[in-house]
Amino acid sequence: MMRRRRRAPYTIIIITLCFVAVGVIGFYIGSRVNLARNEDNKSIVADEDERRSEIEQPQPGTIDTDPADDTTPVNIVENSVSPETKIIFRSHYTKCQTIKDEPMSATEDMVGLKEDAFKTYAAELYPEWQIVRFSNEEVILFQRKDQICPDHFFVSELDGYIVVFKYTETGQRYVVEKTDIPVAHLPEIDQEKIRRGILIRNRSEVNQLLEDYSS
Repeated sequence: MMRRRRRAPYTIIIITLCFVAVGVIGFYIGSRVNLARNEDNKSIVADEDERRSEIEQPQPGTIDTDPADDTTPVNIVENSVSPETKIIFRSHYTKCQTIKDEPMSATEDMVGLKEDAFKTYAAELYPEWQIVRFSNEEVILFQRKDQICPDHFFVSELDGYIVVFKYTETGQRYVVEKTDIPVAHLPEIDQEKIRRGILIRNRSEVNQLLEDYSS
């Protein structure tokens, strides 16, 4: 009985040592794991900082916009007449529904004028014309004329004969050809047409009409 009681302290010591050993091993393993985790976290943070730095740096080919740039004045090039600007006078002849353009080069006193200045200039020199377009390339002045344009022919009657007329820019009619074709010899329907007048666009059509009436 006495021998068994003497062995008990040794058992307790062994068990205690085992617990201590397990604790030491557990502490060692835990410290190594924490160290590894800390290293991983540091690596992740470093990578994140590097990516953030790359994003914040301006990329090649991009423009670094600064809010202060919004207050920078912008130079706006206004339209003005240059030596290359075409000045176009556009006429609408209402009686023949023809639109005719007459271009001209900008004169020395026009060069450099902006739109408002050119309107003042045109109002003095061309009071009957209205500016409908103004740009560096061309300036268009428009006028509506209640007349037949100078490009058309007008076949009618004068002193009992068929006569060919044309018109000036101011709308004045003048004779370009007086024929020997009597209006009275034409059928009634054609006589009525001639007395009212026939508007013809070109000379070939005039010749064809006169040939038909003379046959």
